Amino acid sequence: MIQITCYQTCKTDSRDWRVLYDEFPHHAKNSNEYQWLSDGYYFWPDSDHFAKWWGTDRLRQPYCITCYLIHIEYEKIFDMVGNVSHIKYFFEKLLKSYEALYEHSRKFSSKKLPKPTIATVIDHMRNFYKEETFNFKAMKVLDAWIDEEFCIDFTPNSASKKNEYFPGLARIQLCVFSDEKQCIQGKIPHYPNEYCDVIAKAS
Repeated sequence: MIQITCYQTCKTDSRDWRVLYDEFPHHAKNSNEYQWLSDGYYFWPDSDHFAKWWGTDRLRQPYCITCYLIHIEYEKIFDMVGNVSHIKYFFEKLLKSYEALYEHSRKFSSKKLPKPTIATVIDHMRNFYKEETFNFKAMKVLDAWIDEEFCIDFTPNSASKKNEYFPGLARIQLCVFSDEKQCIQGKIPHYPNEYCDVIAKAS
């Protein structure tokens, strides 16, 4: 069992801070727009850096950040950030299996599967092949964003070599899947101060 400190950014509205706090963590569901890793609770692990970025640059409206402690077995995290075996498993097993189903449905079924992506593959495997193929409680992923502020070459000779640089901070997300909420513990208000103060006084 490991413990991961994580942060979640949520919009605020006119409701009382205590009402908002009681409703957290926010659960993201597929609707008009697919969630990256299917339905679940999405967090920024280790630091509030990207939690604040998400609120300021993406939400662009008043927001708050809540800190959580995720208690989970390491082997139950499907890690597409740092686990080579998991990344290969996704492309060589999960994606190929889904692509075969996708082609079959495209040719022979009136109900076509959505095209293969990380979101559609993970959602399908969790819903139909959880026990035998995708028995995980959470998943880590990052995107291809390059952090120019913290980007640096590995050696003085690296500038002349393709891709030989450290790309800086990675936008890593951890998704705890919908039916694994028991892994989310230790809820603490984190930002802004007003949010923290109100919840502290109510405790």
